[in-house]
Amino acid sequence: ALQSLAVAQGTNSDFTATLTDACVTYVNGNNAFVEDATGGVLVYNSNHGLHAGDKINGTVTGVITMYGGFAEGTTFNVSAATVTAAQGVTSTPITLDKLKKSFNRYVSCMIKLEGVTLDADLGSNRNANVKQGEETLSAYAKVKNTVTINKDVNGDLICFPCYNNSIEKPQ
Repeated sequence: ALQSLAVAQGTNSDFTATLTDACVTYVNGNNAFVEDATGGVLVYNSNHGLHAGDKINGTVTGVITMYGGFAEGTTFNVSAATVTAAQGVTSTPITLDKLKKSFNRYVSCMIKLEGVTLDADLGSNRNANVKQGEETLSAYAKVKNTVTINKDVNGDLICFPCYNNSIEKPQ
């Protein structure tokens, strides 16, 4: 249901969606990421009332727009749905190759890239390239109070894929 909510850039659209086992994977101030089996959406609304780990089942309504190349819910009403509090959050392990081949499916979803390296230190408001095998993708850390991931250290990266202001710039 969430994957089908995308609209044209610069437009606002009312939506109604029926969610099954959707999960709030991350909340930071006005931002909340919600995903189901079809994809994810960023909710940007100071009154969303969601918490990381909440599960949502049922009908949600609201307004969605495209901002910076990805879907953003500016209104997200869950009053007709059942919200079960804090059930835990898990990331989806995926390879960089699979992410690049199916990027739209994973936009705004919490993913885990295992065994990656970075070509620069990655921390709050910094850029780097993520490498796994022969695949490379740019990364930008814009999360408050993030921990820096050091250059050339092999490890796992949990992130939310998005577009950098244009569909031609996945990150």
